[in-house]
Amino acid sequence: MASKIWATVSDQLSEKIERRADDEGRSKSDLISYLLERSMEGWQGRQEVLEAMEKIKEAIKKEDLSGALAVLETIEEELRE
Repeated sequence: MASKIWATVSDQLSEKIERRADDEGRSKSDLISYLLERSMEGWQGRQEVLEAMEKIKEAIKKEDLSGALAVLETIEEELRE
């Protein structure tokens, strides 16, 4: 199942999308769908962020700074992907 989403973009962005779609031999809608999917891959929902923050707080309360640091490094790696 697919849903249609409408968005207004600048003329410059529209031109870039059109050029890239032409270069890749695909439709603009297919390219836009692909780009949106890729941009959402690394997104974390609010609940996941809250759970990570809770783990950090627990580690700090236990004075386990290496544990807190490990959680922060994991979050950082996921955000960079």
